[in-house]
Amino acid sequence: MQKIILMSMAMLLSIGFVLAQPYASGKRTLSFTDASRANRVVGFDLYYPAQTAGDNVPVAPGTAIFPVVVFGHGFVIPTSAYAWLGDSLARNGFIAAFPTTEGSFSPSHATFGTDLRFIASALLAAGNDANFFLYQRINPRVGIGGHSMGGGCSFLAAGANDPSLRALFNFAAAETNPSATTAAIQVTRPTLIFSGSNDCIVPPTTQMAMYQNVPAPCKTMITITEATHCQFSNNNFTCTFGQSSSGCNNSAITTSDVFIKVSSLLIPYLDYYLKDDCERGVAFLAAYNNLTGAVKVNTCGSFPNCNVVPVRLINFTGNQLGNSIQLKWQADNEAGLKTYIIEKSDDGQSFQVLLQQNAKGLQTINSYDKYDPNPYDVWSFYRLKMLAADGSFSYSQIIRVSSKQDGIIIEQLFPNPAKGKTAIKIYSPSRQNTQLQIVSLTGQILQKQSVTFNKGSQVLPVPLSQLAAGYYLIRLFDAKQHSLANMNLIVK
Repeated sequence: MQKIILMSMAMLLSIGFVLAQPYASGKRTLSFTDASRANRVVGFDLYYPAQTAGDNVPVAPGTAIFPVVVFGHGFVIPTSAYAWLGDSLARNGFIAAFPTTEGSFSPSHATFGTDLRFIASALLAAGNDANFFLYQRINPRVGIGGHSMGGGCSFLAAGANDPSLRALFNFAAAETNPSATTAAIQVTRPTLIFSGSNDCIVPPTTQMAMYQNVPAPCKTMITITEATHCQFSNNNFTCTFGQSSSGCNNSAITTSDVFIKVSSLLIPYLDYYLKDDCERGVAFLAAYNNLTGAVKVNTCGSFPNCNVVPVRLINFTGNQLGNSIQLKWQADNEAGLKTYIIEKSDDGQSFQVLLQQNAKGLQTINSYDKYDPNPYDVWSFYRLKMLAADGSFSYSQIIRVSSKQDGIIIEQLFPNPAKGKTAIKIYSPSRQNTQLQIVSLTGQILQKQSVTFNKGSQVLPVPLSQLAAGYYLIRLFDAKQHSLANMNLIVK
């Protein structure tokens, strides 16, 4: 009975989490160049957690880091058909990339699979680049997915089993050349496959063959009753034209019904595997067990081996103070909670225990303040393990904190793109005299000013009224003209 109550609560939490998404959705159109493939340019639409919704808005403030999801489009289907998915992922704390390549009538499946894998690795690298707007905000864990052609290519991408890849998912995956069904034999990561019973473009038997070939110990396949092939891509016209020609364009359920069923499983699934959130694993299992209007199979048993810890974590933040990292958090409803364990990592993947803190055990809001006197050289990752008296536990979201001891850091530029003025948020480890420059792409200094920064974080207004619309670089130099930091600026 207790297990049934727990599973029901987790199901409600799963639905509530999808509906009450914690972030706004930001979007940018970007590209990376793959030097290993004759400088191939791979363009993509990027959705990310933001404070306010819109194009080219700043990333959500704070130190939380977000896992990466790369998703492949279907045959000649534009990435805009998956805006519903990009928005949902961004609002729930993921960075979601949708490559725009191989959109012609003669795509290379092998090339597209490589594009998916390349974008994932390129984004992880960009997260360590001070010039990138997601600097120090990317969790080095990746999920790869796709629809139709992109679904098949997700198997081609995942077959390499890169260390950062933690989970695979896809919608109505199609067979590819080289074979996605054969590539599935190499996929050892957890796999979640969705299909539609009314799909006459790529029938569920195709996805079942892929499912059966996946050797991962935990794999799931959901066939949504009455769902069509194109309902996963918001009934895009290009897709539905072919569907109509095949005589299978009608469904007894709506596209919104399909989105809700998919999201109720996909979001907690990714939370569990990409964020190490054990409670969300319970929510996934509850959503799976309670899902109706679908045929379900899986090999996951009763995973995960954890219970729902009642504590509500309000926030968890980290800041550099001198040579140490200050870690602060607030929580309430600590009845039954025994211990907080702070875990530390240099790569966001392998964690070790840093210290422990007994919980106060009070029903009111409780605040905690601890220090890491020996952070790693460049940045450090932290998470809280919340351990109850009965042995159950939950993890917080992972945060990444700059550990750089000797230089100024540009934390944020907002707004960007900007018109007329912007503001730059700076962290300085000590009081420093600097020169701020705005430079054109040709290297011409268009604007400069002397600025003294005090120790800590501060915000500096920057006027832009003399600049024409275009792309620029903001640079900071010390008194000896040594470069301290820089960031890209777009003036509109």
